[in-house]
Amino acid sequence: MTDHEPSSHPNIDLRFSLPTEPAALFAVRQKLRTQLQLSPLTPDEIDDVVLAVEEACTNAIRHSGTAEDIDVAITLDGTDLQVVVKDAGGGFALTLFRPDAVPDLMATGGRGLFLMSKLMDDLDLRVDGGLEVRMRKRGSEQAPLYRLADLIDVPQLQELLDAFHRAFNCPNAIIDNEARVLTATGWQDICTQFHRVNAETLGECQQSDLYIYGHLRQGSETVAYVCPRGMIDCAAPILIEGRHLGNVFIGQVFVEPPDLDSFREQARRFGFEEEAYLAAVERVPIVPREELERRLPFVRALAEMVATLGLARLRERSQARA
Repeated sequence: MTDHEPSSHPNIDLRFSLPTEPAALFAVRQKLRTQLQLSPLTPDEIDDVVLAVEEACTNAIRHSGTAEDIDVAITLDGTDLQVVVKDAGGGFALTLFRPDAVPDLMATGGRGLFLMSKLMDDLDLRVDGGLEVRMRKRGSEQAPLYRLADLIDVPQLQELLDAFHRAFNCPNAIIDNEARVLTATGWQDICTQFHRVNAETLGECQQSDLYIYGHLRQGSETVAYVCPRGMIDCAAPILIEGRHLGNVFIGQVFVEPPDLDSFREQARRFGFEEEAYLAAVERVPIVPREELERRLPFVRALAEMVATLGLARLRERSQARA
């Protein structure tokens, strides 16, 4: 754990176009929540923003009367978040909207703008070639600004995970949301010295990375992926007080004994030195998939426990200096 002031989070500038289809709202929620978890907004403030943006997009999909995409822009400067949702429809008479009027709670609709006005600090409606909804959320100045590296004692956690690997032959890694490897144990030579140095197989490795990170960003609790070379990786998010600060990975293992003839053929195909490549294959641990999936929650819980203790210590030091 680093002994310095918590780091500031990067500003956010997220812009995208949304099809006028209700099914697209799920991806919007996940994309926005993932981005805001890196912000200084509290979990409750994040929930408010996600719901307000969903309501604005839902209104545009249902009522704009156009098939054109909806433009969404979300920017965060410090703790000040701005949201703009704009459609290309016909708009509506702004004088009809009364933010203080409580809608009919028994009605099946008509609550979107009311909810937005209550969830956000500011709501501004403009009609200019469509309806433009502008919203603002002022985040809590006291919201913590922590990276995972600020909370954990990296050498201590590395030692614990090294011991875990020695006991259970389980390669693992802790990687933060800025793609920095904080701990790494038991990474396999077949990956680091062969697959990730060959242009063709590296592309397959990167595709595996994208699959795992993509599903973690969509809110998956765990992700398992079998690469084209037959090895499996599992991953889970590290959550501290509702914030996604990083991910734990275990894997680069086989779930059943490998077919050495197949790997011998791969060595010839990709130009690997056959004897060294097969020796690397034989060093890869064999762990049944169900056992691998049982180990992942343990490593995740260990990382979260160490980070939570680190957060408590940082707060104690901060209070002592106050």
